[in-house]
Amino acid sequence: MPPRTPLVDFNHDHADVAISSVGGWQGTTPGTVTVIYGSASGPDTAHATFGRATPGVPGDPQDGGRFGSQTAAADLDGDQYTDLVISGDGNAVVLWGSALGLHGERSSELPWRGSDVTAGDFNGDGKRDLVTGDIEGEPDPGDDLFGMSVSYGPFTRDGKAASKQQVPTQREFGESAFVVATSRVTAPTTSSPATASRRRRTPASSGRAARTV
Repeated sequence: MPPRTPLVDFNHDHADVAISSVGGWQGTTPGTVTVIYGSASGPDTAHATFGRATPGVPGDPQDGGRFGSQTAAADLDGDQYTDLVISGDGNAVVLWGSALGLHGERSSELPWRGSDVTAGDFNGDGKRDLVTGDIEGEPDPGDDLFGMSVSYGPFTRDGKAASKQQVPTQREFGESAFVVATSRVTAPTTSSPATASRRRRTPASSGRAARTV
């Protein structure tokens, strides 16, 4: 029986492990991610460490704070090698798996910054997808729109998804602040009890809600 969780195997031989060493908020303390490759007898002594200063990894080393604060491992391009998405300050990057493992020279930049990320097959087509805790391209003049972006695989080697879907889940401020599960709700035209209820902001809810994926 295949494992319930897809095996993380960056070079397609044995299970591997990626460990983040998250730096400080300032770029002077950059974060790194260390990959420990597996062997037939367990973890190998072979390993590689990646950061913004690694040759080929996009981004300025001075923009390296919190690099590795979020990671997701999945075969994004369908070549049977696990790839590694790394998020932090600056745009997220993806390190592509290969027979030689992960390399900075083969990495790509993704079009979102510093948000939560998780991988899975969210439409049941057998391809690996990514969900990030942000809304791309949605008008948000009040900076109060929360939600997620679903990027459906397979991905090209330049980091482009096959398609995308924006899923707003909450608008925090304003006279009408709706919390919805999967799609945007249009404000009702009447105040009838049969229509969707409004969730108004109260002093007890003055804190800004965290975004989760």
